[in-house]
Amino acid sequence: TWISLRGPACLDAAEDLQRAEHFFVTLADAVTHGDLDDPSRLEGRFTDPRAGVDVPREQGIEIMTIHRAKGLEFDTVILLGLGREPPPEQDKGLYWLQRLGADGRQDVLLAPPASNAREPDALTEWIRRVDRLKDSSERARLLYVAVTRARERLHLVGQLPPGKSPRASTLLARLWPRVSDAFDAAEPAEPVEQPVERPIRPVLRRLVEPATAPAPAPDAAQEAARPEFEWAGQTAVHVGSVVHRELHRVAEDGVAAWDGARVTAHSRRFEDGLRLLGVEDGELAWATARVVKALQQVLDDPTGRWLLANHPQARSELTVTVVSDSTLQHLRLDRTFVDAQGTRWIIDFKTSAHEGGARDAFLASEVARYRPQLERYASALSRLEDRPMRVGLYFPLLQAFEDWEPVPR
Repeated sequence: TWISLRGPACLDAAEDLQRAEHFFVTLADAVTHGDLDDPSRLEGRFTDPRAGVDVPREQGIEIMTIHRAKGLEFDTVILLGLGREPPPEQDKGLYWLQRLGADGRQDVLLAPPASNAREPDALTEWIRRVDRLKDSSERARLLYVAVTRARERLHLVGQLPPGKSPRASTLLARLWPRVSDAFDAAEPAEPVEQPVERPIRPVLRRLVEPATAPAPAPDAAQEAARPEFEWAGQTAVHVGSVVHRELHRVAEDGVAAWDGARVTAHSRRFEDGLRLLGVEDGELAWATARVVKALQQVLDDPTGRWLLANHPQARSELTVTVVSDSTLQHLRLDRTFVDAQGTRWIIDFKTSAHEGGARDAFLASEVARYRPQLERYASALSRLEDRPMRVGLYFPLLQAFEDWEPVPR
């Protein structure tokens, strides 16, 4: 399942592949006759630091938790955030404590959950104090593990307000008798101006190579016999997605750098993109041919090349967010630019295919269908600038362009 989902193609380094292989080997070792022999022990197989496949590199930096560093050594160790407090204690639905009785048998003490009563249950409070003592001892053990990982240099980093001592629950508090003089001698840090937060647009990373071998192309005879009316449904949507993405690429590269031969040379990439979007193997060759035809039609059409040319303020796949009726609307413009006369153009690409006659009627129906959408785009951009605007629909497979002046809102 992991390979069929192209897991290996998502890895960035060879070490990641080793970790993945170690995971599956460990998982297989825990399986007995197709099932887990002891599910309760499964997590322990992966949390044991001695069972990991990573080893310290000869040089460079290793970033890890204290738990992960157990059993390892480094020339230099830097411990950060020693002054941070652990998460606050959470109330439990049931408090319990396992202890050894006077007769040598293991006993379990059970206590009800803590309440807001003025006189809390004495047993509950006693078990909570024992738990806090155990947590404190565990933090001391962790600190010992951390400081003994260093061979030559140990850097202890913590932050405190001037003249303050660390909270008792922090790791820094256990080191305070030895490091307090250094904190007293340190000069207060200068206030740092907070950086301005800027929105980050998430970007999907393309997989360069598929993790599995490509499926064979459909039989040529079957391809020729495919009826045109099957051009519909989800495959058409995926073809449109790939065409939009490639038109964006053509505009970014410069339309002069593209021709029909270059489009044909990249047909394998189009096929891979369609496969990743979920196009079935039986329709891959046909859908890829549609993508190639649409791009070649654009490059062979003077209007298509003009739309993708390097105009002033030209942007492809421009995202605009506007506030409308107290709600946020996220709009994505396929193509926009300003022409030599100062007119703002907003273009939407449509990979609709129309076989047969009545072409003008088909284009008129598409204009009526998408007019509200394009005029909404124009209304959004009109809030950002004051200039003449025109909107239009371009159909790559038909080499048709329908444009009009939007009605102002």
